[in-house]
Amino acid sequence: MASGVFYGVDISDNQEPINWTTLASAVTTNGFIFIKAAGNETGSNYTESDLGASQAQVRTRGIPHGYYYFTTSTAYAGRSGVTDANYFLSAVGTLTNGEMMILDFDGTASYTSAMDTYCYDFLNQIQTVLSMQIIPFIYGSESLMAHSGGWSNTASIARLWVADYTYAATDFSEIIPPWFAYSYSPNYQFLQYSSTGTGSAYGVGSKHIDLDSFYSANNSIADFVQWGYQGGGSGNLTYADVTQPAITFTQPLPQTIIVPKYNYDHVLFSKVWETSVTASSWPQTLTYGSTGSDQHATP
Repeated sequence: MASGVFYGVDISDNQEPINWTTLASAVTTNGFIFIKAAGNETGSNYTESDLGASQAQVRTRGIPHGYYYFTTSTAYAGRSGVTDANYFLSAVGTLTNGEMMILDFDGTASYTSAMDTYCYDFLNQIQTVLSMQIIPFIYGSESLMAHSGGWSNTASIARLWVADYTYAATDFSEIIPPWFAYSYSPNYQFLQYSSTGTGSAYGVGSKHIDLDSFYSANNSIADFVQWGYQGGGSGNLTYADVTQPAITFTQPLPQTIIVPKYNYDHVLFSKVWETSVTASSWPQTLTYGSTGSDQHATP
């Protein structure tokens, strides 16, 4: 895939105290930072104690950044996505242009439609309050986000930051069915490829730090801000407003999509493809098959 991949980290109170001189040095050149702002996994909403200090650091230093609200695939149950989104917005405060807003939907519970409802309500509220001048993101594991037939509401308004520690940091070619169905190209814009980054290299001492990568269509970290808040804009900011690359699997059929076998857990891959995947821009249904040493999805 032509164009550029850039690298960053995500931080929370778990990494404190942070040596910001070291962290900024590690990411200032073509890097970015995601900051945990708030969450509810404790049973009620809370704000990270170091949010204000971290926010001031990234803004002052000019580091591309975004904020995330943390919940889990069990903690969200019975909660209002709208209420939690309003709390998140209040915790972060007034956004500056280019700042991203993300729902971190962590955990390993099996997909249910209630998850899609909660996440859609949360992210739709972010868009509504910000006058549709932002494209919100959702974070989750590949195993949960790739549920075939799921996430149809959430994927219709949000782009994806996916976590999979078996992917190479530069691999943005994998297919995540719910986002593939909307012809998003690539299916995920951000990838968390490790949870065991060397803390000392990023100013957090002996603690591990999550490592992330970002795909830029124009080989520029400046593309990062396209996904953030665009205050003062007119009309609704949509996926089509952001410059996109050409990805092989979005080209007209007929064709064969070849997915390297080593990039997938075999059980998960079978679960995804044996149930079939239908792309909204294609009338054909893709089904699972195999040939030689590779796994193939053929029309």
